[in-house]
Amino acid sequence: MSNLYAFAYECLSDVDCSECGQTPERGRPKLSFSDKNGVDLESNYTCSGCSTQYQIEAVDKEESVEITIIRADTGNERKIHSSKVGLQVDTHTAREPLDDLAHLRSALGMLEFNKESFIHLTEHTPEYAKDDDFPGGTLQHPVLRHHMLSAIHNYLTAAYTFEQVFRTLRGRLPTGESVESQFQEYHQNSRVIIGLRTYIQHEQIIPYSITPDLDADGYKIHFQVDLDDVWTLDSQMSPDNPHGYDTPPEELYQDVDGDNIDLEQHINQHFRQALRLVEVTESYVHDTLEEEIEDFYDVAEPLMLSDMEAATPEE
Repeated sequence: MSNLYAFAYECLSDVDCSECGQTPERGRPKLSFSDKNGVDLESNYTCSGCSTQYQIEAVDKEESVEITIIRADTGNERKIHSSKVGLQVDTHTAREPLDDLAHLRSALGMLEFNKESFIHLTEHTPEYAKDDDFPGGTLQHPVLRHHMLSAIHNYLTAAYTFEQVFRTLRGRLPTGESVESQFQEYHQNSRVIIGLRTYIQHEQIIPYSITPDLDADGYKIHFQVDLDDVWTLDSQMSPDNPHGYDTPPEELYQDVDGDNIDLEQHINQHFRQALRLVEVTESYVHDTLEEEIEDFYDVAEPLMLSDMEAATPEE
């Protein structure tokens, strides 16, 4: 019966009011034992959004849980049938951390996609830009330069998203010294990218230059940003903050070698650090929750096999 409570609440978690569409608050409605014949749990529930009243009944069946939602003013019924295997998976203690790791991997995947898009532009000339019958030649093609600028901005935005996702999940996932140490290393080696992301956030367009790599065997170009051009945030400058950054630019850009930021170098460095952070986090979570995760996959296996069979076309 204890599982039935968890299963019933999981079934009700996505059910909204038929009148106003509001979803019940977590832990609502309050279910209790029922004296009705053939009903295990019941509750009277009043929607906090529109005061529509409902009668909720839960029945523990052999392989599923049946929820009946009866609207008091009309008598209309809704029935929900949920597989117990599916509910066991949804309510398992390892489900949330595994979902969080998948979310973190997704943020890393977006980072990698944008990195590869940027690198591709440094190594390949798009067909539309090969016709250089305009002043400045191929590297001044307006569409190409727009795509280049978009690729830079997209990576910097994905880098910001990745760090925000990690910071959020860090409060929910098990993290120990190895994860925290790796995060500090990641942050230490990401300052240039953080600085550039801050720059585009406030100044919108990042100033950059393109130069061909004359030593490369094939087509190869370098993206560079003059350090002087991003040293101050003009829109954020004040007498108390002459550079405009919350973190002094001397700290943000101290890893820059010379007067120019090599974007490809720092994007690659940032991605390696992000990848390592995800790998260390995954390893720590799996080691810490080893038994729970093994049990989760044992519980989920019949459901996964069923999905695989359903997806396999009959011969």
